[in-house]
Amino acid sequence: MHVVIDLGDTHSYLACWEKGKPLEEACIKIKLPGVAIFNSAGGEYPWQRENLRAYFSFLYREYLLPSRVLIESAALSIPGIFDLNSRRMMLDILEEIFGLYEATIIPHSLALIAGIQMRTPHPPLLGDVMVIEEQESSYYNFAFISIIETIGITLEKQFRGSVPQVLEAAERYGYHSAKGWRFDHILLAENDVQNPTIETFISSLPPALNVINAHDLGFAAADGLAASCNDKYTTPMLPFNVVYPFEFYLEKNNRAILERIPFDTANLELNCGGQYRMISLDRTSINSLAGDENRVHFRIYELMPADEPHFHKANLGSLPVLEIDIPINDMPPYIELRLDMSSATLQLDFTTDLLDDNTHIPIVFELRLKTNQQKLYETLSRNKQNEVLLKDWDKYLLSPRETSPTLSDQIDQTLFHLYGLLQLWQGK
Repeated sequence: MHVVIDLGDTHSYLACWEKGKPLEEACIKIKLPGVAIFNSAGGEYPWQRENLRAYFSFLYREYLLPSRVLIESAALSIPGIFDLNSRRMMLDILEEIFGLYEATIIPHSLALIAGIQMRTPHPPLLGDVMVIEEQESSYYNFAFISIIETIGITLEKQFRGSVPQVLEAAERYGYHSAKGWRFDHILLAENDVQNPTIETFISSLPPALNVINAHDLGFAAADGLAASCNDKYTTPMLPFNVVYPFEFYLEKNNRAILERIPFDTANLELNCGGQYRMISLDRTSINSLAGDENRVHFRIYELMPADEPHFHKANLGSLPVLEIDIPINDMPPYIELRLDMSSATLQLDFTTDLLDDNTHIPIVFELRLKTNQQKLYETLSRNKQNEVLLKDWDKYLLSPRETSPTLSDQIDQTLFHLYGLLQLWQGK
């Protein structure tokens, strides 16, 4: 059985369907009190670990366990872009209670757009979209989303505020200026058309701007979640991406000073299920992390820039997302720090093959290049493709060269690689 949950403060939406059946034949489809309502008597922050554990246990005990059907997958949408620690905590709880090896988690607004795209009989929305979801009092959830066929559905910015605040945010992020709005569409999700604040705002928009009044969207985000794992949904879904509103900082040997890791999250569209190399460390860099006890000790922190609007305060304080404390002799000569968006973790990739204790990044590149060239040469030789090219390359390898490749050497190596690849492609 596949399980999707659109998790919210006031309401949550649960949908389940059995493998091999379409979502329309869901065996469970129910609207439930949200996380904050479930915690109304607790008086604490509703997104803390204890309350979420109680909430997921309630869903499992009351709605999933009685079905006596094995849960095969689970996908969860949450109200915003949470930090790694918060998302990893939710995944840990969900996977433990549902008995899964892994689950999926994405922002609600992305799932909502995907669900609306599934429902509409018209051509899918493309371009820049502002989503407005009415909340309590005069506050709204605003999401700035771009939809590009070759890239996917990307959540650029998201925050909670009033209508005047969205104007300030739109100007700050380049979506509004004296020349007008940059959006192609504005989606009013479950908004009261009689709301005078919204009516005034809509009337101020240029007539060419496509304003969509969307109603009955209760299960739209759940439908969008389900599309990615529903084997009966044949139309390929666009990837889910986010412009990640957090930066990563390195703390060495318990020092108070944090060094920002130059991984430009502000200008990257990160796939919600992707992996990304953040930084590479060679022996010199690793030695700089060693303390007086000849140990490598560092922590990685994830922080939101001060000028960014907070959708939710981090409920885990200033805990590091990664901490390493081992003897320096146990460290390999070269490591890579990777961001895994799917599992909401930072991971160290220990690269030991082809490297020795004196290896530095330029040498690493040269070793990898030589290895790739050798494999290509062996493939061409085995297939007897373009013997003239192979003889020329033999002459090049036998000719005396400097230890470090010159520009001419690099050009020759690049040309051989390109010509060799062309021979392989022509042989297919």
